[in-house]
Amino acid sequence: MKVATYIKLDNDVKIAAQKRSEQLGFSLSTLINAQLKQFIHADEVTFRIFTAEKMSPTLEKKLQSIDKDIKQGKNLSRSLSTAEDIDEFFRKL
Repeated sequence: MKVATYIKLDNDVKIAAQKRSEQLGFSLSTLINAQLKQFIHADEVTFRIFTAEKMSPTLEKKLQSIDKDIKQGKNLSRSLSTAEDIDEFFRKL
């Protein structure tokens, strides 16, 4: 059975939390319920969440450049599978 519980929140906190939870694909109610269940089950409060990290524009640009080089076969070294291959590669540098 679902019940409505009213709690006092700062309006800016509520808006930011709703926005962030929606970005993660959850309703704020779902996240609050999950946190309360975790508290009941584990008898502890934790506030960590893992999300996919976003790349910075600089990193995206660098990776595009690397991807382009790979497609063109540029700036690549040959496969090094043995210690001898590695030694030979570094001797030639």
